[in-house]
Amino acid sequence: MSIADRFSLDRFVQKLREKGLGGLPVWAFRTYIYRRSVAVFLERELDIPPPLKLRSGVEIERLTEIDERRFVEHFPRHIEVYRRLLDEGCVAYAAVLDDVVIGIGWWADHDFFDAEVYRHTFAVQPHQIYQFAGEVAPKYRHTSAALAAIRESWRLFSDQGRSRVYAISDLENVTSLKFHRHVGFEPSGKALVTYRLFTRAWSVERPLRPSELEVWHNSTARRQRAPAGQVAQ
Repeated sequence: MSIADRFSLDRFVQKLREKGLGGLPVWAFRTYIYRRSVAVFLERELDIPPPLKLRSGVEIERLTEIDERRFVEHFPRHIEVYRRLLDEGCVAYAAVLDDVVIGIGWWADHDFFDAEVYRHTFAVQPHQIYQFAGEVAPKYRHTSAALAAIRESWRLFSDQGRSRVYAISDLENVTSLKFHRHVGFEPSGKALVTYRLFTRAWSVERPLRPSELEVWHNSTARRQRAPAGQVAQ
């Protein structure tokens, strides 16, 4: 999120309506002054699940350049960041429909400094891959585009002799936690604590605490269907 976005009047008014006067000071403090967040390190074997049936016309391709024309419809604000990531040697796979990128994922096979979110260097061992970002255009989020791109990248890295893939997910981002659980990730025992003071951010790795592991389990628990006549708890 850009500084302009964070300080926009429209955003402030929206939060005033959502939080009310009582909750607004806390939100403003956490958004504009100081925030502490905890993310969990996740890992899984780099095996290749069965191929997916994609929507007709969708193709998965590895990107070697960022053609602005293909990104402007769904991801116009990230074009320059994408170009920088490619220049840094990161690997990108995209889901493409009618020559328009509808989803994209990013991986690093080397130590990677995250300058956008965590301001932290993620170490990548010779047997590992770091899966650090992904986006799907809203209208395509309930398709198999993201999973298909992930499978293609894993196939590439597996062929190169890599055996593990790891990622990181904020414990407050339930959607992200559930997605990573869905594709087979589990906590590896580490956490990343990120501090933000005004526009400055820094992060520290430490062991994952039992209470944080409980957040993971509670957020990703698969709800069981209740028998007829009963309500699921």
